[in-house]
Amino acid sequence: MGIEAGDDAPRIGATRKNGWTGQVIRVCTGTPAEARCAAVRHLWSTLLVCVLALASGIASSGPGAGPAAPPQPVTTEVHVAPTRTSIYIGSVSLTMPTFQRDGAMYQSTYVCKVFPYFFYNEKGTLAIEVPDGELARLAAGETITFKGRAETSEGKPRRIEGRAVPSSPTEGKIKVRVFVTEKLELIFNTTYRFPTAG
Repeated sequence: MGIEAGDDAPRIGATRKNGWTGQVIRVCTGTPAEARCAAVRHLWSTLLVCVLALASGIASSGPGAGPAAPPQPVTTEVHVAPTRTSIYIGSVSLTMPTFQRDGAMYQSTYVCKVFPYFFYNEKGTLAIEVPDGELARLAAGETITFKGRAETSEGKPRRIEGRAVPSSPTEGKIKVRVFVTEKLELIFNTTYRFPTAG
């Protein structure tokens, strides 16, 4: 085997005595040959970059990457959507600003409007007890129950019981029972939502 540069380049390689067969390899010394070699080098460089980029993409999206972490709730406050329930020939609406956490209690105010019996309208304060352990269960997707109390602006007490069913770590549905008297209760179905960190 030998090597030659261009058509008129000398042959380089083993002699016939050493078993040279006459086969030659051209090297890139002439101008056309250099151009061909440069094109080949460029092609291989491009292919190498593509392969490395593809490998990097596969590695970043592989099993080790894992899904994005779900948003984490900020449990210092919770938003409860306005709600309404039906009564005999009428309805009762309940509106509450954002609840603020104080110890194991969520506290807020409320406004209750009775239609068409407006003279039964009332407002006051309320507090719901949800210990830290129950919050952790809620964030983990478990249904919890809770209790609380309300007091009208005239000092009348109201007992509260309820259940929260999460649909995600930050929100879900709640059913609230407000005991106006020992025999009269109002049932409200609504939703809750914790703000998220960041």
